[in-house]
Amino acid sequence: MKAAHEKALAALAGLRIREIGRAADLLWVQFGEWRTVPCRKGGTRQVGQWALHVQTSWRFTQGESIVLGVHDLYAYDDEEATSFDWEKCGESRFDRIASGLNARFGDEEMVVESVACDAVGSLTLRLGGGLEFAVFPNSSSDYPEREFWRLFAPATDGPHYVVETA
Repeated sequence: MKAAHEKALAALAGLRIREIGRAADLLWVQFGEWRTVPCRKGGTRQVGQWALHVQTSWRFTQGESIVLGVHDLYAYDDEEATSFDWEKCGESRFDRIASGLNARFGDEEMVVESVACDAVGSLTLRLGGGLEFAVFPNSSSDYPEREFWRLFAPATDGPHYVVETA
């Protein structure tokens, strides 16, 4: 499986990371040139050539620091608050840190320098500027069917490469 994962992710090599965001607890990452596509409700929107959707543990690191990780989704950025809704975009630590990373992705041309995978679906993308993005599935192989991540070309009829429990 390692070779198949690396073959699929090889499409990202040399492409620029464009933007990250979330839909509830799903992380999405856009790569490559922007493309304008129609929206379901009218108008248009920008998508990357490739998208990676992640629904397992993940993190961005730089050197010895975790810059952003999956559990930042569930932490409120205001320690004085008595309650918050993590699903509401704009309120979590993730939202604040992702905004800063997106600004950095816009200012610096950070490309995928290398891709490494293992047999169980973990992946590491080394990006420019010393940034790394890692995904690591965290359920046993006999867990009921669960998707860890998928790679696809948005707004095309191309196949999705999906990694899930066996």
